[in-house]
Parts: sequence; structure tokens; C-alpha cells
Amino acid sequence: MKKLALTALWSLSLPCLAQLNAEASDPRTLGWMQGFPPAAEILIAEDKLDDKKIVAEIIPELKHSAIGDATVRQVLDMTTALKYSENYADPKADIWQYAAAANPMPKPSDYQGPDGYFDHLKTVQKQGKHGEAFGYKTVSTDVLGWVISRVTGQDCAQFISERLWQKNDHRPLLLNWVSIF
Repeated sequence: MKKLALTALWSLSLPCLAQLNAEASDPRTLGWMQGFPPAAEILIAEDKLDDKKIVAEIIPELKHSAIGDATVRQVLDMTTALKYSENYADPKADIWQYAAAANPMPKPSDYQGPDGYFDHLKTVQKQGKHGEAFGYKTVSTDVLGWVISRVTGQDCAQFISERLWQKNDHRPLLLNWVSIF
């Protein structure tokens, strides 16, 4: 059953990435996304992570956020009900606010937004009910990375490297990106 969940997740991720003009045939390009769901599924299979657990129970900092009351499974399956746009063609889309929050360059003097990914996650609003519809959202992927880090007690990139990439001799290009967790 657990292997089926991994296969289903992988199948769901390819169309989303194709939408983003990612090169779905190159596993190095997709390394960051390939790593998070399988890493979480490993922890679930080893009974180190309960996929029915509420995110805020693992990450108390997200208790009052839109994603705080989602289950780990809903985050993993990308069925979180978030008011969040990833329309890259829209300069006012939420993804650009997220990028601005995390930008390591100095913020403009009039910048009033969150400082960093985690502060931004606390500002995302809920829209609908978790578990009802699939929708890829970068913020859900980042929450999953944060969950993995909290559960393992180690840097997410390190865990993924040790448990997935080193065992399979993969060298994803974006592995350092996940080290923010």
C-alpha cells in the first residue's frame, strides 16, 4: 500500500511540473520534489511520522496559519485548501510575495511583508476545506520539508541525501535548496 502511495504521488507530480515547464524527464531537475514525498513516506513506513497528525502538532509555529490544521497526509497529497496563487504570469501572484519574503537581498525601505519563508507561511490564508481538491502549491512542499526536518531532528537536505540520493547514486541539482529546513 505504501509503495502505491509513492507511485501515485510521483504520477500526480509530473503533470504539475510539466505545467511549470520543468523538464519532467530529467530527475536532477526534479530532485527537490522527488525527495520530499518519498522522504515523508519513508518516515511514515518506519512509524516515525503519523500521516494523520495535524501539522501544528509537529510545527507549533503554524498553529494559527491556514495550513496548521491540515494533516500531514493532506500536505503530502497536495490537498491543502490555501488561498495561494502560483500563476507565474501574474506579477501580483502569491508566489512572488513568497519569493520576496525569502529574497536574501536587502528589502526595500518601504517593505512591510514577512521576512523569510517561515514568516510568510504564517500569513497564507485558508480557502475551503483541506482534503477536497489537489492543487500544487510551493508552500505545501516547504511545509512538508519543515515537517521532515522536525521529525528527523536533522537538516532536510541531509536526511534526503542520506536516505534517498546516496543509496541510489542520484545527484539532484537542487539538493542545496532544501537545506533551508
